[in-house]
Amino acid sequence: NTLLAEIDARQQALREEKLFSENLLQNSAVHTFVLDRDHRMIAWNRAVAELTGLSSGEAICTERHCQIFQIASGAMAADMILAREDSETGTFSLPARFSPSALIADGLQTEGWWSELDGRRRYIIGEAAPIRDSRGKLIAVVETVRDLTDPKEREEEFRYSHSLLAATLESTADGVLATDLRRQVVSYNSKFTEMFGLPEALLGREVDPAERHRAIMERLTKPEVFQAKVDELYRNPQQEGWDLLRFKGGRSIARYTQPQRIEGRIVGRVWNHRDITEPLKVETELRQSEELLRRVLETLPVGVWVTDRDGRIIQANPAGARIWGVPHDVGVEDCDLFRGRRYDTKEPIKPEEWGAARALREGETLLDEEIEIEGFDGSRKIVRYSSVPLRDAGQSIIGAIVVNQDITAHKQAEAEYRPILRSATEGFLLLDARGRILEANDAYCRLSGYRREELLEMHPADLDILEFRGEATRHLRRILTRGSDRFETRHRCKDGRLVDVEISVSRIPEAGSRFVVFVHDITERRLLGADAQQHALAAAALFVCHRTCGVRRFPGSLPLRSHEPWGTRVGRARLPGGGHRRDVQG
Repeated sequence: NTLLAEIDARQQALREEKLFSENLLQNSAVHTFVLDRDHRMIAWNRAVAELTGLSSGEAICTERHCQIFQIASGAMAADMILAREDSETGTFSLPARFSPSALIADGLQTEGWWSELDGRRRYIIGEAAPIRDSRGKLIAVVETVRDLTDPKEREEEFRYSHSLLAATLESTADGVLATDLRRQVVSYNSKFTEMFGLPEALLGREVDPAERHRAIMERLTKPEVFQAKVDELYRNPQQEGWDLLRFKGGRSIARYTQPQRIEGRIVGRVWNHRDITEPLKVETELRQSEELLRRVLETLPVGVWVTDRDGRIIQANPAGARIWGVPHDVGVEDCDLFRGRRYDTKEPIKPEEWGAARALREGETLLDEEIEIEGFDGSRKIVRYSSVPLRDAGQSIIGAIVVNQDITAHKQAEAEYRPILRSATEGFLLLDARGRILEANDAYCRLSGYRREELLEMHPADLDILEFRGEATRHLRRILTRGSDRFETRHRCKDGRLVDVEISVSRIPEAGSRFVVFVHDITERRLLGADAQQHALAAAALFVCHRTCGVRRFPGSLPLRSHEPWGTRVGRARLPGGGHRRDVQG
C-alpha cells in the first residue's frame, strides 16, 4: 500500500507539473510552439493561435507551421535546429536568413517580413532553442515568435520621413540650420555650408558653439550685431526673429528663425537663410529709378498724369495740378467734371472724347491736340494735349499717360504778332516738331506762288530742292544744339521757278519745340555776285596784258588813256568776245 501511495503521489505530481507547464505555455503572452523530432507540432499556445488564426486543435500533430507562416523555404528556426541535429556529415550550412542566437546556446534566430499572416503583412522575429533529455539527446525544439510589425512600421515611417526631410532640405535654395537649446548643431543642409563657407568640422555636435560663431562673425561686417541678436533669441526661446546679415564681400543674407517644438515643448531652434544679394540690388536700383522718375516729373514744366486700367490717377506731377487747378485725386473716371473745347473748331469735348478715355477704351494715341480748358479753379487756359495707352509686356492696356502743356502765353503772343508777321516783307514759316507747316505769311505766299491753305498741307521737303538732299540732318543737329542756324538754299515755286533764298531758323522750346523760319529772297544778290566775279576776272586779265605785253587796247574795247585812273579804265572796259558792259568801281 505504501508503494502504491508513492506511485499515486508521483503521478499526481507529474500531472500537476504538466498542468503547470501547459498553463505556463498557454498563458504566456509570447507566441510559442514546440516541435518534436519529426517536425510535428506538439504544443501551440493561445498567443500564436491569435497571431495566425489557427487553433491548437488544428495545429497539434501536424507540420502546418511552415505553411501557416508562409515560409518560402519551408522551414522555421526550429526546423533548422532539427535539420542540423540530423546532419550525418557533422557540418551544416545555415541559410543566410538564419543566424545563431545571441542569448541561447545552440539556439537560432531569424527575422523578416511575413506576407499575409492572418490577413496582414507582419514583421516577425523567430528564436528557437533545443530541448534535451537528461542524457543530452534532442527530444524537441521550442520556438518563440515576436510580432514587431508596429514598431517596424513606425521605424520605416520614421526613416521615410527622415529621408524626405533630408531630400527637401537639400533641394531648397535656402540654407537651413537646426540647433538645440544648448546651441549645438542638430542638422543642416549643404546650402548652409556653401552660404557661410564653413567646413563641416565646425558643424559637429562636439564642437564648441562659440568657436562656430566666431568663424561666422569673421565673415560679417557687423559681427557684434549678429552676436547680440543670437544671444537675445536664446534667452527668449519662444521668440521668432528676422534680420539681415551683410557679409564683407558684399553679399546680403536674410535670416529667419523660429523655435522647434515637439508636442508643444520647445526643444531647439531652426534658422533659415536666403541669399537676397541680387534681389536687394534690383530693389535698390528700382527705388533709385522711381526716385529719379519722381524728381523728373516734379521738375518737368509740363503736366504729366499716369492712370491705371480703371482710369484712377496713380501718379501726377505738380505742373499738371497747376495747369488744371485740380487735386491729384480727380481721375479719368471723373471725365464729366473736366471742361474743354477744341481750339480750332471751338467744339465742346464730351467726357468719352477726352484723349485719356480713348486711350484706355480703344488704345488710341493722341498727339498735340490744342484745347481750351476751364480749370477747376475757374481759370481758362489753352493747352497742348497728348495721351498714349500704357501697355504691359503682353501688349494689354494697363493704363494711360497724359501730357498737358500750357501754351496760353504763346497763343496770346502769336495772336499779337501774327498781323505783323503776315505783313512783313520777308517770308515767314512756322513749323512744328515734326516739320509740318503751321503758319505762312503773305510775303512767302507771294514768293512761292502757293496759297496759305496749300502751304499748311505741305512739308519743307516739298519746297526745298537742295536742303533735303543730305544737308537737312546736319542743319537740324546744329539747330538743336545751338538753338538756331543760317544757311542758303533754293526753293521751288508753284510755277516751277527756282529762287535762291537765305534761311534763318530759330527753335522755340517753350512752344513745344516749334521752329520759326524767315525766308529772304537772294536771287538778285546772287546775280550781282556772279557779275562782279566776271568783272574782276576781266580786270585782272587786262592788268596782266598791260604790264607784260604793252597792249593798250583789246579788240572791241575802249582805248586806254594814260591820264585816267586804272579803276576807271577797267570800269569802262568790255570783256573779250563782246561780253556785257557793266560799270564796276575799281
